[in-house]
Amino acid sequence: MSGVHSIKRILVPTDFTACADGALLHALYVARMEGATVSILHVAEQLAPAMQGKQYPHMQTYYDRMIVALQRSMRATLPDLHHEVEVFYQTRIGRDIPGGILNHAKEHDIDLIVMGTMGQRQESSVLMGSSTTKVVRKATCHVLSVGPTALQDPELVKRILVPIDFSEASRYVFKFAQSIVERIGGELILLHVIAPEEQDSKEEKLAQLRQYLPPENDGNQTYRVCVGSGNPLFEIPAFAHRHHVNLVVISYHERRDVEAPFIGCVVEQVVQMAPCPVFRIKPKVGEGTVNQSSGRKARSRTQTEKKK
Repeated sequence: MSGVHSIKRILVPTDFTACADGALLHALYVARMEGATVSILHVAEQLAPAMQGKQYPHMQTYYDRMIVALQRSMRATLPDLHHEVEVFYQTRIGRDIPGGILNHAKEHDIDLIVMGTMGQRQESSVLMGSSTTKVVRKATCHVLSVGPTALQDPELVKRILVPIDFSEASRYVFKFAQSIVERIGGELILLHVIAPEEQDSKEEKLAQLRQYLPPENDGNQTYRVCVGSGNPLFEIPAFAHRHHVNLVVISYHERRDVEAPFIGCVVEQVVQMAPCPVFRIKPKVGEGTVNQSSGRKARSRTQTEKKK
């Protein structure tokens, strides 16, 4: 599905809920398109410290049953599609559920984590809510979050939204989303959000967005550029609602300035409030991001040249 950054290993954490089953459906769809493997992971809670000194001879039986439950859950939810994808079933012990997921992803060189999220609902299960948010924030790979209102059939995704802040990471994410829409067809919408007092800059921002578009379009995809007004925290998910977006592709990039907390906050808000799956892309150094030390050296050289 990517074309920009190869996806060959996909991780799907599960707690056997409907949200986790929805995430698995989307993971298998991506795996089928990319020729990737899927690892379904259940993180079992570690025993309390006061109990760790005792022996539990039946614990292995417990984990064996977890594997069987994983297999049954998958067969019941996806009777056909899973036969086309190589699937692994795994369990892991940990008191920190998000930490267990993140560590597993690093140890197994995972390219994409697909997780269910409760969206705007108040109730939460072991994996939903804050766990998904922590994984979105800290994972070094891409993360696809799938909420309870997401389309049950990933093949129906035909309208993709890419929020743009004109950073280097935004350009990488646009290319990532472009490669998706070129393969599946449909519409790709570029959105930039300005403050209400910046209405005079709307035409300028639209012109900047158009610079992202290819000079020619001879495929079955279309492009649209839009400028919204308000707080990106709320305008991006609201735009997705109003325009019936099926997928949001957004960057979670880091900046060493005062905006850094705000950027992460926007992504996490979109994950929780968007009416569709959110594909959080994390570009690596050299792919839409600037190495901080290299950037400082480059600026230093420029300043020295100017002095000369």
